[in-house]
Amino acid sequence: DGTTPLGLATRLGRVRVSEVLLAHGVPATAHSAREPLPLVAAIERGDAPMVRLLATSGGAAATTVAGGSAPLVIAAARGQREIVGTLLGASADPAAVDAAGRTALIAAACTGDEATVAAMLQAGAAVNAPDRDGLTALGCAAARGHAAVADKLLRAGADASMRTHDGDTPLTLASAGGYATVVRRLLASRADVDAQNRAGDTALILASRAGNVDTVSALIAAGAKRQLRNRDGVAAVDAAKARGLEAVAALVK
Repeated sequence: DGTTPLGLATRLGRVRVSEVLLAHGVPATAHSAREPLPLVAAIERGDAPMVRLLATSGGAAATTVAGGSAPLVIAAARGQREIVGTLLGASADPAAVDAAGRTALIAAACTGDEATVAAMLQAGAAVNAPDRDGLTALGCAAARGHAAVADKLLRAGADASMRTHDGDTPLTLASAGGYATVVRRLLASRADVDAQNRAGDTALILASRAGNVDTVSALIAAGAKRQLRNRDGVAAVDAAKARGLEAVAALVK
């Protein structure tokens, strides 16, 4: 059925059997066309002892596997901190990416995994490396409201002015989600409060549409221009009124 002995042992979590196979000359990367790389199979199972065995036995920790992803990115996206550490110790490349161009740092930032973000930064991961859509680790942390991660990235030199291909900055992304704590941290880092994305939306327009009073108040306190309009001619007050958000509309009129 296309199953190799090492592939089966990995899938079943049989570390001792895998040790015997490796000791008898079976390559740690041995797999059929129907099987994932043994190391990837172990990561997908969250099997830290098996990952340790394979990664330290030439299991291709630094490779890019079928589907265009690197084992390190897979582990980071799953929040597998111990496995990430094992892979880094086995010379996994912090710059490796998945099919979307995401590094392990971006993957960890997206999930809000502060410990893995710290490990990736310590390993030399490029803090401002974007994915194929132009989204950075800071941008993803901001978009998902991970304030502690955003703060760690900013202290590590993350650029709050970097834009996605749609023109969004970390501030517009955080504002659209109504993440007031992240917004305040970005504003403290001198993020451009009136930056507009490709649709012409400012952070204030996006926050007004989302209806988060705390975020709107923080932006106004930072001097956001209430009169700016997007490409459809919509200002912050219009965005709030369109959603029936009268309390927000009163703040931005």
